[in-house]
Amino acid sequence: MGIPTIQDMRLAEVEHLHNVVLVRCRNFMHAGPRRDPASIREALQKYVDAVFDFVTEVD
Repeated sequence: MGIPTIQDMRLAEVEHLHNVVLVRCRNFMHAGPRRDPASIREALQKYVDAVFDFVTEVD
């Protein structure tokens, strides 16, 4: 296995943010009146920003 690169670390961050979005969506389904769509939008925006940053860095 090679030495992790900056891109590997960025991809790990993207993967983590992806998982955060999925967990919040699952919680949202079961939260009932305590639903907080703003928390999903916030996590999704961070995920999208990380993906765009990754693509920009690699390009």
